[in-house]
Amino acid sequence: LCRELKNQENTAHIPIIICSSKSGKIDQRWGMKQGASAYVTKPINREEVVATLRRLVV
Repeated sequence: LCRELKNQENTAHIPIIICSSKSGKIDQRWGMKQGASAYVTKPINREEVVATLRRLVV
């Protein structure tokens, strides 16, 4: 889904955040390679999510 959204001209600009229970560096690299703008892991750290959203929205 992430690749499809990033490959479409009308949706490529939309930031995508992957939220996953997989926290390995390989998993994070895979998510970013798919076109994600950010990758956060569960359990959710509220401060991390807020900082990520601020970085992407500004």
